[in-house]
Amino acid sequence: SDTVQRLLADQVGALEGFLRGSGGQVVGPVGIVQQGEQLAAQEGALGLLVFFVSVNLNLALLNALPIPALDGGKIAFVLAEQAFGRRPDDDAKQNVELLFILLVVAALLNLTVKDVASLFEK
Repeated sequence: SDTVQRLLADQVGALEGFLRGSGGQVVGPVGIVQQGEQLAAQEGALGLLVFFVSVNLNLALLNALPIPALDGGKIAFVLAEQAFGRRPDDDAKQNVELLFILLVVAALLNLTVKDVASLFEK
């Protein structure tokens, strides 16, 4: 359907923009709910289903990035261990993971505040 093709094209375009560093509009949980609500109003149940699939695919891709707080980071630590033949210091590993967890939480809070602020601008 046209909805599925448009959403897939939007996803590919967003990924290309992200990889080029030009990125599109990044939203947090509040923005995601707003987008889902708009899509459901415009496209109905099929559009909403495709949107849910899209959100899940995006979360899977983000989780696979080699960021120490995420699953991709765990894989990166295992690969580094295999490459260097020794385990990284547990305290250093925990400190790096904690730092990145804090950065992820800070980014999520920043996006949420931005999303809530945009609700009051309209």
